[in-house]
This record gives sequence, C-alpha cells and structure tokens, in this order.
Amino acid sequence: MLGIGAGWYELEHKAFGIEFGTFTDRFERLDPSFHDRLRKGFREITAAEPGRCVLIDASGEPDAVHRAVCAAVAQRLRAPLGP
Repeated sequence: MLGIGAGWYELEHKAFGIEFGTFTDRFERLDPSFHDRLRKGFREITAAEPGRCVLIDASGEPDAVHRAVCAAVAQRLRAPLGP
C-alpha cells in the first residue's frame, strides 16, 4: 500500500487529536492536486521504462483488470501465470 509521509501512523493522529479513519478516508482527504501529480509521475515512469512498467486501465470489471495485470506480469516474466 501507499504511505505518504507523516499522518499515516495512528499514534500521530492520536497525538494531534485527528480521527485516524480508514485507509480510504485518509487517501480521500488528500488534495486533488496530489492525485494529479501522482498520476503524472506514474505516467512519466511508464513512458521512461516501458519494459519494466505498464499502465493498466483499472476502470473495467475486476476480472478483466485481473486478466490484464496477469498478462502484463507474465509477459515481463516470460512465463505463464496460474490457471
């Protein structure tokens, strides 16, 4: 999972009197510009290292996304994955 600096540790939240909440709550609290920068950074890495990284459209059905991830990993490992 992704941890972004301070504020992702429950004891820090308690020390400052901030509700810790769930991972989703904490991630959703981040400013939209953070998500834009993160997306841009991953796209830059993928463009620079296409043999190592791949972008997968995760907006589809879970089974389709799973198949795309398995295919990308299998291609990079040059080995079939599971059943």
